[in-house]
Amino acid sequence: MIRNTILLVGICATLTLSSQTPQGTWLMAYVKAKQPIFTMVQEDGSYALADEVPQDSTFLFSPGLMTFSFENNDIVSYSWEGEESWGIKTVRDSIYLYGQLDTLFGVFNEQKIILSSTLDDRPTEYHFDPFDEKKYDEPALLGFGWEASVTDQAFNGQTLRFSLQPNDAPFTYKPIDLGPMKAFEYSLPPSSPEAQDQEYGIVYLFQTKRKVVEGVFYPSQDDTQPPYKRTLKLKR
Repeated sequence: MIRNTILLVGICATLTLSSQTPQGTWLMAYVKAKQPIFTMVQEDGSYALADEVPQDSTFLFSPGLMTFSFENNDIVSYSWEGEESWGIKTVRDSIYLYGQLDTLFGVFNEQKIILSSTLDDRPTEYHFDPFDEKKYDEPALLGFGWEASVTDQAFNGQTLRFSLQPNDAPFTYKPIDLGPMKAFEYSLPPSSPEAQDQEYGIVYLFQTKRKVVEGVFYPSQDDTQPPYKRTLKLKR
């Protein structure tokens, strides 16, 4: 409990105060977590883990998959585990979300929600950004080839396809259900053996027109730096 309180104080210092409950839809942008450093010792000519508590390293960043919908006190999330309803309590800029298996706690303002989980065994922050689109539909992805348009990114000009079965074909992905949205997870190898442009992430998808699907994603190339927001369009 003391450790969690210290984390919250550190996060609060980076955000402005707010007296309102979050509203609308929020997307998990990334996860920020410390990774343990284990000490190796040599025993009888071989190496083994030292019998001691591991130290914390610097924070590492990774993609996340979760959406929150705040409609007054009706709070619903979608993630790998499916749909879940939450209770909520806010105190100034602090927020507490009560689920069936977990309690999330953190801080918020109009630009960011930062949460931690009572189930985490190391300092971890889940960063959420507001989703600005007001009118959209769940995208119908299957059965079409979608031409991607995005600036300075490997998807640009490629035809993306979606399948319910695992598929090893390039640029073919299995859609993930997120209630009124869809998503897909991707991992792109380097463009050449010498290149450092490998990339991975999760793309949130929503339909704005009959033949146009738009996406928001936070691509990662270096897990020591927080990813930044990108957008794309898919046309069929």
